[in-house]
Amino acid sequence: MKRTLKRGVALLLTVVMMMAMMSVCAFGYTEVAVTGVSIDKTLTVKDHDKAPNATFTYSVKQGDSVVVENAGSVTFADEDVLTDGAVTKNAPLNLSALKYSVPGVYQYSIVENATTEAGMTADSKVLTLDVFVADVDGELVVTAVVSDGANK
Repeated sequence: MKRTLKRGVALLLTVVMMMAMMSVCAFGYTEVAVTGVSIDKTLTVKDHDKAPNATFTYSVKQGDSVVVENAGSVTFADEDVLTDGAVTKNAPLNLSALKYSVPGVYQYSIVENATTEAGMTADSKVLTLDVFVADVDGELVVTAVVSDGANK
């Protein structure tokens, strides 16, 4: 009986110690989010001397699921200066919904949403957002990189 009790106590202590170690590894980080990400949008204008008033929006997907709808937008106006029939603007993205509590590499797609602007279509090019979450001195640090097929 004493021997069984000792084995039971030893097993219980082993389980408690393993759970304590796992909780430190799995739950020891403060959750972090992606910040400071933006993309460039080039609007090419044919047969016009100025840009039309138009707004384009972007969403972030993981596989077929949208994880951040309307993550950012860029607006063009007729006073934008065209260079060789095109104008480029920067679109900051709000990705604060992408939060991480463990180190890892996460990959998403950035897509331009369908536009209702007359005579325009959304760009079908899909950008890749790679998010690298690393443990640096016990704290999570996020690095995000946007690329397209030409930059891979």
